[in-house]
Amino acid sequence: MITRIFFDANIILEWLNKDASGNEECLKCIEKSIETSCTLMVSPTTLAILYYFVSKKIKNKPMVKQKLQERMKLFEFTTEDAWTVTESFSSRFLDLEDALQYFSAASSSADAIVTYNEHHYINTRIPVYHPLTFLSLFE
Repeated sequence: MITRIFFDANIILEWLNKDASGNEECLKCIEKSIETSCTLMVSPTTLAILYYFVSKKIKNKPMVKQKLQERMKLFEFTTEDAWTVTESFSSRFLDLEDALQYFSAASSSADAIVTYNEHHYINTRIPVYHPLTFLSLFE
């Protein structure tokens, strides 16, 4: 049973951007997770990525911080520590950011990862889902 869901940064970026092509499906993933009383999880790396991209669009940094702080209340933050970094560097992941996301999710006992980059997560112990596949689990 899936009760702890880790959302990759690309999902959260799409969710926050109402003009993004994947906004509606990402919104549905988050809504369905809340509706079914799941724990929604993101990593500190995700917050840094969000801040970087949102700050490029909105130049008012205090406002960006406030808006992100409000929206991030829905999520539990995972752990990133020396183990996460060491595992990421020694892993077979080609993308360091994906490795950090994966090992952060793993160290925080995530039951599933939702991402648009599911093809980057090869040979993982945690099931990885595209948003549409994830939503189909609830049908």
